[in-house]
Amino acid sequence: MMWAPVDGLKAASFTPGSGAGEHPRTAPSSGRPPPAAATKSDEASGAIDQSTDRPVALRILLAEDDTALRELLAESLRADGHDVVEAIDGGELIRAARSVEAVQFYTRHEPFDLVITDVRMPGVTGFDVLRYLAAAECPAPVIVITAFGDPDTHARALALGAAAVLDKPFDFEALRSVVLQVLPMTLAR
Repeated sequence: MMWAPVDGLKAASFTPGSGAGEHPRTAPSSGRPPPAAATKSDEASGAIDQSTDRPVALRILLAEDDTALRELLAESLRADGHDVVEAIDGGELIRAARSVEAVQFYTRHEPFDLVITDVRMPGVTGFDVLRYLAAAECPAPVIVITAFGDPDTHARALALGAAAVLDKPFDFEALRSVVLQVLPMTLAR
């Protein structure tokens, strides 16, 4: 199924990051090839498919307009063995999702397993991203990160389909914990 654009959303240009290549996948029961042997970073991430006891390597699409935070999060996720594509804002995230979906359609390349997006970004916001992904019937769970973690922001993000909302500032262990919480949603796809 192709993701259709949502009217009114403008997409910025997208240049795939170094994490856009193939990555070992998880559990054969999910229809994906098995991952390479477990490494210390796999053990550290705690991302283990309970049905197979194998480490899970996710393809993650990350949007954060704060360059330093985005690079730190991407580096930390890669250290856990995940494949991360970085986007500087919501428009670039949507463009990356469209690009991967088009490639998948023609080459059977797998889509993203998880999306992590900030809420307040210039142009296309995290809320816009959630609306786009819902309209496009994207099966990947979305973790929303926000510096404005009031109850209304949480409720709105969850109502728009976010799997989880994480308030800034947070340490990487908090993000890792949330990734593990949504992992069953990813494996069930």
